Amino acid sequence: MLLAVTLTLAACGADATTTTTSDTTTAPPETTTTVTTTLTEDSSTTTEATTSTTTTPVDPYTFDIAVEGSTVTGGGRISVPLGETVTLRITSDIADEVHIHGYDLFVDLEAGVTAVVSFAADIPAVVEIETHNSDLVIANLEAS
Repeated sequence: MLLAVTLTLAACGADATTTTTSDTTTAPPETTTTVTTTLTEDSSTTTEATTSTTTTPVDPYTFDIAVEGSTVTGGGRISVPLGETVTLRITSDIADEVHIHGYDLFVDLEAGVTAVVSFAADIPAVVEIETHNSDLVIANLEAS
């Protein structure tokens, strides 16, 4: 399948990558715990633990789209600056195929598995992103 996608992308001249993964989470937050031990004047000790969490910022051009039946969550109009790399993480409750018009990219969807596609949004237009089997427009991508 990856070879077919690679050949399709090479034929279209698009700069894109497609992967399929079951991980739907973003980068996990990093947690740091600092333990401070202090010796007091009466020779006793006190211990204090401080925990802080740092969250890695999410790429502003990564979009999560979920399809359940004919309901789409996270789609709609997606606007990005021309030339930016866009990453779409698409999950569906049924097997289907997504077509990103204009870029002529196709992504196979397995039920319950997140498909990830990244590409340069280098076409100054609004293009439809739709499922082929269920014929559902899941987003409109605008690069300007």
